[in-house]
Order: sequence, then structure tokens, then C-alpha cells
Amino acid sequence: MNEKIEDFRKVINVLIELTDVLSIANVRAEPWKRYMEILPIKYAYLSFSIAHLFEGTPVKSRIGTIEKHIDLHSIFVLMRAQIECYLTFYYLNIQPKTNEEGLFRCILFDISGLSNRQKYIAKSSIELKKRETEKDDIEDLISLIKRR
Repeated sequence: MNEKIEDFRKVINVLIELTDVLSIANVRAEPWKRYMEILPIKYAYLSFSIAHLFEGTPVKSRIGTIEKHIDLHSIFVLMRAQIECYLTFYYLNIQPKTNEEGLFRCILFDISGLSNRQKYIAKSSIELKKRETEKDDIEDLISLIKRR
């Protein structure tokens, strides 16, 4: 199992290195592909967490011995997050056939995130101000869609 985990980590490191090379080389992409770097890094971190969990979590038994247990439930949660991350990456960066479609999807993604945050209760003056700013941002993004 340890060899497979190490191989898995090597693949993850390749993903990180590719992302770093694109960033260092200052590769330019369409503005709507701004999540192209963020989502693979998120995917890599999720993968590292999964690899760590596959090594086993030390748990002390009733008789005092420590055994390593693989926490499948946490692994499944992280794998679901990986799938969501991949699908979001694909939806935003790979699937669009035109720049217009890519921009539209990116704007929808941004509106969705901002709209979800509007549901949280704001208590402090900073939170209230941010909430109002984000509400204005949502309206600006909707106007941008209507103008296109």
C-alpha cells in the first residue's frame, strides 16, 4: 500500500509542478479562465489529504495499543470534493466552445458564489459592508449578462 500511496503523491506533485510552470511562465489565458490555476491546486491538496488518510490514523485502543485505521468516511468526503473540483474545472475551462460561453459560465459561477454568501447572517459592520458590496457585485454581473 505504501508504494501506491507514494506513486499517488508523485502524480500529485506532477500536477503541482505543471501548475507552477504555467504560473512562472506567465502563460496568458482568457480572463474567464481565472480559476484554471486555483482549482488544480485545490484538487492537489484534496489528493494529499486522501493520501495521508490512506496511511491510517493512529487510534488508541481500550487496552492501550495504538493501531492505524483507514478513515474511509473522510476519504469518501474528500473524494466527493475532488469530483466537484474536477467538474467545476471542466465546466469553467474545458467545456466552453467559445469565449462568450466561457465568460457566461464564469459570470454565473461568480454570481452563484456571491449569492450563496448573501444567505449568511452578517453581524459586524465589516460583514454588513461586505455583504452590501457583494450584493452590488451581483447586480453588476447580472447587468453584464443582460448587456451581452
